[in-house]
Amino acid sequence: MTRGADAPALVAVEQALTRASAPDGLDVGADQATLFALGRTGRGRMSKAPAIRTDRRATEQRAPMVDERQAQAVAREEAAAWFARLNNRAVSVEALQDFHAWRRRPGNRRAYEAVEAAWRASGRLAEDPEIAALARAALTGAPSREAPSRSRRRLAIALAAAAAVALLAAIGVAYSRVQPETFETPVGAPRQVRLADGSQLTLDTASRVRVRLTPRARTVELERGQVLFAVAHDAARPFTVVAFDVQVRALGTRFEVDRKGAQLAITLLQGAVEVRGPDQARSWALRPGQQLRLAGGAAELAPVDVAEAEAWTSGRITLRDTPLAAAVAEVNRYSREPVRLEAPDLADARVSGVFQAGDNAAFVAAAQALYDLEVHRENGAVRLTRRSGADENPRPPSG
Repeated sequence: MTRGADAPALVAVEQALTRASAPDGLDVGADQATLFALGRTGRGRMSKAPAIRTDRRATEQRAPMVDERQAQAVAREEAAAWFARLNNRAVSVEALQDFHAWRRRPGNRRAYEAVEAAWRASGRLAEDPEIAALARAALTGAPSREAPSRSRRRLAIALAAAAAVALLAAIGVAYSRVQPETFETPVGAPRQVRLADGSQLTLDTASRVRVRLTPRARTVELERGQVLFAVAHDAARPFTVVAFDVQVRALGTRFEVDRKGAQLAITLLQGAVEVRGPDQARSWALRPGQQLRLAGGAAELAPVDVAEAEAWTSGRITLRDTPLAAAVAEVNRYSREPVRLEAPDLADARVSGVFQAGDNAAFVAAAQALYDLEVHRENGAVRLTRRSGADENPRPPSG
């Protein structure tokens, strides 16, 4: 990875920062090193690591101090590399285990926290108009409008801010090029995915999502199917699920989003979420145990049983007074042997029960007994038809 056309300006800022020392004892060296480690991770290597100030002490004390500083520098480099890796894409469980093992080593946890703090600080600096102007001046070589009598302390702070903004922009370019990670499941094979931020996604059968994690935001696009989200709390990075043009935003919570055809259902299990409609003019704040259904411009908010709502995550299909046609469609989502209801007058007949996902036989047997149907298995499918002479207006048994 090359440093790009603005590399000389970044080097100039680095050198100025290295030379600048505040007469009042201001030490920007530690923060410099953290920012430079981030910069190298985002844009490739700088010419060399920035100089680190040391106190003038006895000669015999210098070697241990140098060794300690070198260890800190290595920890910062590794922390920056882990920060970029964990925030750029979803990672494997093995990689997360390696990261936790690395963080347990002496000094590494503190180094990683310093990297996170430096990134957040650089983001705040970039939003300050005065600091942004300083950054532009540092990068373009524009003359400063400040009086030359300003203290060196002010100069050090200004240059540090400019370097932070420059490095933020540099790393931001790298993050902007990161492609979303795609996860999907085939029919009958739910899957759990743990993201780098600690959030966990449980994908239902035949589901597909695209995940993008950046230092500023966490976004998941649900392209099809149903997903249970267990979101890790991170107030600095909102977690947003997008389906159609609907946005579901949460911080730390558990909720489901189910996309079937042109219908969308959002069910809150724990915490709080805000749902914004396609035109952004309408919004809903859900409470645990509520489900919002959106279809054809209409919205319906209703209570749900939380245990039933997430039963599918343990391989169960729960039907409660469900129209038979809808029940057939739900069962088919988990099986490669589709069931076909060839009795249109029974489409709205009701059925209830709990069935094992992927086991069509139990459902077919229940429907057959309940509505006196004939079962035909042919060409890898199951057809349900009316039995000859059956009652044209059947009623399910009571009790």
